[in-house]
Amino acid sequence: MGASDLPKVLVHLKNVPLISWLLKEVEKLGLESRPIVVVKHKYQLVQSALGSSFKYVFQNDEHGTGAAVKAAVPHVSAEHALILYGDMPFIKSQSLQRLIQHHLQRNLEFTMFSSTVPHFEGIYASHFGFGRLLRENGNLVRNVELVDASDQEKNILEVNPSIYLFQTEWLKRNIDAVRQNKHGEFYLTDLLEIGIRNGTRIETIPVDPLEAFGINTSQQLMQADEILDRVTK
Repeated sequence: MGASDLPKVLVHLKNVPLISWLLKEVEKLGLESRPIVVVKHKYQLVQSALGSSFKYVFQNDEHGTGAAVKAAVPHVSAEHALILYGDMPFIKSQSLQRLIQHHLQRNLEFTMFSSTVPHFEGIYASHFGFGRLLRENGNLVRNVELVDASDQEKNILEVNPSIYLFQTEWLKRNIDAVRQNKHGEFYLTDLLEIGIRNGTRIETIPVDPLEAFGINTSQQLMQADEILDRVTK
């Protein structure tokens, strides 16, 4: 991001690494299992910055969010696996707790956040790149990535932040079905399509789209200052 030599998750927002904002909220959940941090680029810097409170897993040369989860899955011993991203610093523990409670109370194999934006301008512009969630009679039937979306589908305001909570056994059974795309990447969103195709009961919990704001560019890092003021009020 910009001219920084740091791994993206260590870029600072208000003098705090992006990933540390997220991990502080995860810590509030009081989970029994140590969080697993998947590291790749300059992983020693990440380990040095975060310390020994986390379990570190090295991602090989495969690319994409699916590859990161593939690397982590053999090390997951908990009954459920929550997938989060180190470049999404605004997710709140209260939102994560709602996701977890719904997942457990409904005895689901696959629960996820969805976000509805008012538009795709300003601080919501980055959400335009998210997948669109298509429903029939209120039921989730498809996730359409932007590159595959029709003009009509691009106007859908309910988007997929790709924050998922799985029963670990379901995840282990299905993660290897995620295939490399034509760009050589493994996308975790493929698991949603796999689940829908297999008839898995998948339910969504709404989350504020600003909590699901990901930081990938210098412009988004500047926008994050404004968003931080909003989400911390």
